[in-house]
Amino acid sequence: MMKIAHLALIGLLLVGPLAASGDSAAPSVGYRLIELGFGGSPSGINASGQVVGNLPLSLGGLSHAFLYSRGSTTDLGTLGGVQSSALGINNSGQVVGWAATATQDIHAFLYRSGSMIDLGTLGGLLSVAYGINNSGQIVGYSLTVQGQLHAFLDSDGSMTDLNSLVDESGAGYLIHTGTSINNAGQIAAQAFNPNGETRAILLIPRRGVEKAKPHP
Repeated sequence: MMKIAHLALIGLLLVGPLAASGDSAAPSVGYRLIELGFGGSPSGINASGQVVGNLPLSLGGLSHAFLYSRGSTTDLGTLGGVQSSALGINNSGQVVGWAATATQDIHAFLYRSGSMIDLGTLGGLLSVAYGINNSGQIVGYSLTVQGQLHAFLDSDGSMTDLNSLVDESGAGYLIHTGTSINNAGQIAAQAFNPNGETRAILLIPRRGVEKAKPHP
């Protein structure tokens, strides 16, 4: 028993310094810090290092969506209202988010080639775009004519209620928010299940469904 105890003690003495050495090892990559703007809140970055988010127009005031690219930060403006926020960007530099309209309604937008495009709604007064893939497919949420919150997929400039695109596997579910979409068209979303409980869900495209054309 004493021999076993001595072996265990030797093991601890050997492992301890090795673990400590590993914990204190310097990281192999260092970082250079770049300040993007006063009080800003970044929300997305693409493979080229372009960053999006929102920046306050003044201390404690309204904010606008921004795009940081190649050392320059650009105010993306609004859809005629007073504020906006960028929430996602793809590898082509296309940006999505939400912006106030001239009537101060909140609409999802797509920003490309220097212009902000109003994506509209599913019939209500509110929509927000969260994610965009490299094909230009966009997901988010919108109010319907009935005032319900439904997830949407915007493909080739047309906004569609995601609930209308799901097969029998989604029976009884209400998909209310599309949060992100990858380049395979798979969508991460939130939904209420048949019992009214909130669930995280994954939507996988079915074979034979036509792929979206990229936004020009």
